[in-house]
Amino acid sequence: MESQISCIKMMKRDARTRGWVPLLTVVLLMIALPVSIFLQTENKIQWAVDVLPQFTETDMAIWFRELVGAGNWLTGVVTVFCALVIGMTGFSYLHSVEKTDFYYALPVKRSRFMTVRYLSGALMFIIPYIVNYGLVILIAVRHKIEIAKAGLWYGRTIAVTILFFLLFYTLTVLAMFLTGKLLAGAVLAVGFFSYGMLVSFVIQKLCIKYFATYLPLEGIGAILSPVKAYMLEGKVAGRENVVDVAWYLGIFAVIVGIYVLLLICARFRPAEAAERVIAFRKMEGIIKIAVAVPGALACGLIVFMNGAENNQWFVLSCLIAAVIISFAVSFSYYMDSTEFFKLRLTTVISVLLVAGCIAVFHYDLLGYDSYLPKESQLSGMAVKFDGILKYYGGVGEHYRNAEQIQLDHMETDVTPEMYEEICQIVSKQPERKMADQYDSELFRISVMYHLENGRKIYRTYYEEEERLRAFAKKMLNREEYVQKLCDLDDFQKCTMQDGTVQDLRTNEIQLQFNEKELHELFALYAEELKNANFNQLIHEHMVGELSVVYSSAPEKDVFTTEYFTIYDSFDSVIEYLKKAGFELNQSYRPEEILSITVETYKEADENVNREIITDSEQIHRLFPYLNKYAFGTIWYESDAFVQNMMLSVVWKDGSTSNYELRVGGEDLL
Repeated sequence: MESQISCIKMMKRDARTRGWVPLLTVVLLMIALPVSIFLQTENKIQWAVDVLPQFTETDMAIWFRELVGAGNWLTGVVTVFCALVIGMTGFSYLHSVEKTDFYYALPVKRSRFMTVRYLSGALMFIIPYIVNYGLVILIAVRHKIEIAKAGLWYGRTIAVTILFFLLFYTLTVLAMFLTGKLLAGAVLAVGFFSYGMLVSFVIQKLCIKYFATYLPLEGIGAILSPVKAYMLEGKVAGRENVVDVAWYLGIFAVIVGIYVLLLICARFRPAEAAERVIAFRKMEGIIKIAVAVPGALACGLIVFMNGAENNQWFVLSCLIAAVIISFAVSFSYYMDSTEFFKLRLTTVISVLLVAGCIAVFHYDLLGYDSYLPKESQLSGMAVKFDGILKYYGGVGEHYRNAEQIQLDHMETDVTPEMYEEICQIVSKQPERKMADQYDSELFRISVMYHLENGRKIYRTYYEEEERLRAFAKKMLNREEYVQKLCDLDDFQKCTMQDGTVQDLRTNEIQLQFNEKELHELFALYAEELKNANFNQLIHEHMVGELSVVYSSAPEKDVFTTEYFTIYDSFDSVIEYLKKAGFELNQSYRPEEILSITVETYKEADENVNREIITDSEQIHRLFPYLNKYAFGTIWYESDAFVQNMMLSVVWKDGSTSNYELRVGGEDLL
């Protein structure tokens, strides 16, 4: 007969029994949230006064929002640690024969008892967290930091943190039910947290090793590992407009699924499972295989990355590691080496699975390198010519892979001509070897296939430079592609800090512009770029180069430098600089040169050979080969310069310029 004792009373009794746990949680959360946030806020305000007076109230609000968001690493560490401690202490009775017999003898259903303990433990974190986060909001109010507009964002941060706590906490409880010893439970819980990272490491490294078309991107780690997912959430949290409801619902569904497993375990877990390493005998082999296969592949990859590049050594290392790990896991179950032979079938299965995984990747049984969706399956496609065209689009998303950003940004409609070009490139990829990636005659083209079902697939291919340049010229005839190639809309939304301008003599001048003036300058540049005829632009005379230090991150403390070529037809940009007192020297003549110093060197040689040329006739002959186009143009000329040869030009007015020597000019030396 089941007792009618209330759940509230059972939860109160549980809280009294392990009263030190909620106390520890309160202390840790207080340090991670109000105490830490208060100190950092005080320091930031003082820094803004002393170092950066232009740091506005809006900037402070953005910085504070980012500080107390899901990206706060200290709060994240405390959340994971509390989930582990609360889960282990709440269900440690499962690892004691005496306690298990006592609790199982109570007139309460096992599932109900488990639910009460589960809820009691969850509240030990949730209540202190909400209270401490409320104190953080009060800190913002005290320092007059604007928070009203971000109210929903703060609520989202609370919900996301609690969601991930429940994920880690539920996994810890599951680990306790599946084991019979406290140490084994702790190891399995940590394994649940990090197992996905191991699997994603193995998959990505195998793809890099065997597939010539693999394009490394983030994503798989977040799907397989709660730790990686939490870290990714911390990066994404700074974006107000990034609220992936499906992602959060997926995490909640995983928590519910694990909870259902807990109910099943609570009902069927035998009392004699206490003090055994694994509570369910039938799971011993499954866990052993799950550990041995990715563990062995990881060991082989580590050996491979440390110099044993011969594939035979890699395979041998994986197979040996599979046997050793299988033995170690079997030994940990019973602490008896003779028991290893009782689980020899699972050892054989582990070795075969390792060999099978290697075969799948080595022989590309899934057709990864030759994959090409049908044209009718595509809703869009993006191509990016690395080392051939320069791309401005995609600036502003600091938390994602830059390659993925640019490809997503470059998506256009699929044309038959475009698809046919990709088909011909893909058809050659199975013949390519990994060594081809380092062939100077081959260039890379990155492709994103956007399928009708919404899925995006990324690949990278290698092809001869001449063919890719011809393909790029065809793409430059498409207005849609050119617009996305030169799109600076996201860039203009960034914070701009410092700017410079460089003329043909490579003299760099610091622009004494404030942020408003920098935005005005680049608004003019963006307009010129949009209106330019691109087929003419790639051949047009360049007269200078702009550079700007900008930040796309919400916290405005991660800065990057970007360079922009000034073309002869960009009249509004040149005029804006001229009015501000920065007049570009748009041409020069050989008569203005006093001497040219030629420096020739080898990368492995510290000695540099120098020759000073002062002869007027030789200067006139060498002059056309000076790199007047020293700037980062839209169209990269990979073979335009002589390797390891530099020219230092001294002008008659006393200034000095440095250039690389163009191909052909070395014959005149």
